[in-house]
Amino acid sequence: MSIRNIIIAYAAAFLLQITFANNIAVMGTGPDLILVLTIVLCYMYTDCYPVIICGTAFALLHDLLLSPYVGIYALSMLLTGIAVMFASRFFNRENPLPLAGVLAAGTLLCSLVQWIIYAVSPAEGSLMLMLKNLPVLIIYDLIIGLVAFFVVMKYRKRKKKSRYYL
Repeated sequence: MSIRNIIIAYAAAFLLQITFANNIAVMGTGPDLILVLTIVLCYMYTDCYPVIICGTAFALLHDLLLSPYVGIYALSMLLTGIAVMFASRFFNRENPLPLAGVLAAGTLLCSLVQWIIYAVSPAEGSLMLMLKNLPVLIIYDLIIGLVAFFVVMKYRKRKKKSRYYL
């Protein structure tokens, strides 16, 4: 996937995140589209560095525009992207079942990193509130992540039919 397509995908996910995702919230929790895109693209492609950099940049933009504390979401996105990059080496990239586990683990890791940073800073952050909302967030991320997986697989299959595919 080219860097241009990665940036377009992240820009679309960012705009949907800040405009539409809160409208479909259940129990005050909406899907985390930037996190899902980072996990799915890091899982699907072997060259994860542009994905991690773009994911961290858009998470930092999210922090700058919507969060009172800058950098917490970006740092958790960076650590989650690196963890998914290392974990995806051990799984079949064309099977959606391992992706479901990686999505759940990545969502849990991102939430725990955010909570740990909030816990050591003067910010307010409750572990029980995070754990209460985590199952809904994981279900949202699983649904959206599997849809994104099949879209990316369709893109990869279509590209594979080209005679110049390597």
